[in-house]
Amino acid sequence: MRSIWIFEYLDAPVMREGSLDTPVPFQADLEKNFIPKERFEAKLLRLVEY
Repeated sequence: MRSIWIFEYLDAPVMREGSLDTPVPFQADLEKNFIPKERFEAKLLRLVEY
């Protein structure tokens, strides 16, 4: 039960970013949309600005 209380000490909310829930594409253009690089950078900046 003590592990639940740890979240009270966080300075920012817990965030998660991952790949799309689709099959992995093998074409380079489609793969760029699959890998969450831009979404990860945006989420990271949002977290830093918190």
